[in-house]
Amino acid sequence: MPEPFQEDPAAPPDSQDPARKRVVPRPLLWSRLDDAPGQALFGLYRRLIEIRREHSGLTSPNFYPRFWDESQTWLDGDGFGIDEARQVVVYHRWGDAADGRLEKFYIVLNFSQSPQTIEVNFPEGDGWIDLLSSWSPPVRDHRLQFEVGSNWGHIFYKKY
Repeated sequence: MPEPFQEDPAAPPDSQDPARKRVVPRPLLWSRLDDAPGQALFGLYRRLIEIRREHSGLTSPNFYPRFWDESQTWLDGDGFGIDEARQVVVYHRWGDAADGRLEKFYIVLNFSQSPQTIEVNFPEGDGWIDLLSSWSPPVRDHRLQFEVGSNWGHIFYKKY
């Protein structure tokens, strides 16, 4: 039986069409929105939508690493990219806020079933906040090592 309000496991298999190979529609089970897990997931979706609306810097074209060699299956020396073995993605976004000030975002996603220890290079020390949890990470010497939970992520944010 499918999980409440989560992906339908009977979704179509990965497409052979190269234009659709990386993105496959996964319909949500809207009929299960009202149970507890469905409400929790819907709350997360609402929060992510709210974050995007509040931070125009996330809509800029600025993205690092912009071009990724798909044969590289591990994070780069600064902790960015894709680590296929650990099922982790780390990237950086930046752009102008609605008031014209610079916003920076470091996004860390863990798609695995296990917590993962991550180390990321930050351009400055403290002053970052995780927009999902309100955690202010202790960045020391421009580096942060921390654990990201299974199937979870962090959106570290700083405004200048």
